[in-house]
Amino acid sequence: PTRFSAFFPDARRPRARMGCGPSKAKKGGRHDSLPRAVRRADVLGGPPAPDYYSSSSNSSRRGSKAKPADGAQRRLTVLQEGTSSARDSSDGAALADVKLSEKAVPVEKTRLPVRQIATVSMVGYDPKKPRKANQDNLFGDACFTDPSLGFFAVFDGHGQYGELCSEFLVDTLPPLLRKNLARVRVSDRKGLEKGLRGSFLASNDLLQKHGIDTALSGSTCTSAILTNQGLLTANVGDSRTVAAYLEAGSGQGGPRRYVARALTVDHKPDIPGERARILARGGRVAPWAQSDLDHIFRVWLKDEDTPGIAMSRSFGDRVAAQVGIIAEPDCAFHELGPDLSFVLLATDGVWEFMDNQEAVDIVINEMRARGRTFHQAVDTLVAESNERWLQNEGVADDITVIGLLFNLPV
Repeated sequence: PTRFSAFFPDARRPRARMGCGPSKAKKGGRHDSLPRAVRRADVLGGPPAPDYYSSSSNSSRRGSKAKPADGAQRRLTVLQEGTSSARDSSDGAALADVKLSEKAVPVEKTRLPVRQIATVSMVGYDPKKPRKANQDNLFGDACFTDPSLGFFAVFDGHGQYGELCSEFLVDTLPPLLRKNLARVRVSDRKGLEKGLRGSFLASNDLLQKHGIDTALSGSTCTSAILTNQGLLTANVGDSRTVAAYLEAGSGQGGPRRYVARALTVDHKPDIPGERARILARGGRVAPWAQSDLDHIFRVWLKDEDTPGIAMSRSFGDRVAAQVGIIAEPDCAFHELGPDLSFVLLATDGVWEFMDNQEAVDIVINEMRARGRTFHQAVDTLVAESNERWLQNEGVADDITVIGLLFNLPV
């Protein structure tokens, strides 16, 4: 099961519940008969899960229609005091049944500026794989080492054992990072980056030594350490973190506009620096000669048409690692400001058929024009991404998003 950390006021703990019962898709809607099952994190006081979501963590491994399964659905939230109220949910598991952080802190004591957190993980669709596994995974903890530091990450597994790779990283990377940051001050940016970078590399070493066959399997990761000073992002692969900022000077004589800014860089083999490293290690960078996807550059062994990975950095991928595929993250610090509305950490299932600005516009429009909550807006973003996959490819990739809301769009 996916590991989520949850923080709720102790006084609400006996009453609050989280949905974990089965649900069915509405007939006649655009999601009718689409076989998908989802690991979804709830938000205290937020909307109930849409009816096309599975509410069982185990059913997220099925490509068929959602069915009930053992175990409660893990749902993650952090709310600042006064931003929302608790809401009980029927067919739910008691909050006490959910694995909390080792240092659970009442949200009133959280010192981070984040107002709400919304998380969704949707399994993809492939008619040839009726029991397709969800290879994505995610982690979130708004009181990671103490109430003034949080850590959030999404993972996108790939290959035959991709779901095992992403699950291993969810279980391995956060504990390593917590240990590496134990004596680092929150204000020490270099110390935070060193701990984050070291944790990525150590997690990859452990993955390679684990019993999982990583020859042609691995995972990406985009993550962020959140403090009161800003976001420290770390990225490996083509999952991406994007922020929505209020455009300077907008709103004069019209609605305010929010612009998207990528906080991470996708690691693709055709980037000059990435290509140079791969070539220096004896690899090849070229499209797949036997495919019509000739615009996608891939990494190959010098004299063999394998592994054909379409990214230049990854956890695992032991064969590709021989020719320069690395798990070294790119890290960058981004200061928080009053113009920051929200941040999205998302796997490439979102970005394949949608650019950064489109994603931001969907969330803003849902909240401002349609009166939706932040959590409903993130749901819509995931559903729209899924729909675009089906329209363009007839299949859909797994899609996972963590949304961090700082300031409500106006």
